[in-house]
Amino acid sequence: MSCSHERYAYYAHIMWQETLFQLLAQGSFRTQSELVRALSSAGHEVTQSSISRELRNQGVDKVGGRYVLPMNRGLNEAIELHSARYASGQLVVLKTHPAGAPP
Repeated sequence: MSCSHERYAYYAHIMWQETLFQLLAQGSFRTQSELVRALSSAGHEVTQSSISRELRNQGVDKVGGRYVLPMNRGLNEAIELHSARYASGQLVVLKTHPAGAPP
């Protein structure tokens, strides 16, 4: 495998991975087949097994029958999270260690 082919494969993965995260953040997907179709519509040909592996590796869960991103995705790395839970609807409660929250 040539270096340029490996680089292309790496960037292609990064691109569909980011699209997957955007879809999960804004959509309500119940099945991996729905994600395959949505990614295909966005120009990314990805197999169901690749999506399954990516969801598992990224800690994506199913809540209420829909795939959701981990609650700590996108948090500042400097924040040391103690716990997190859904309170109601879109309200999330984050508990940090003492002095761990940003100013």
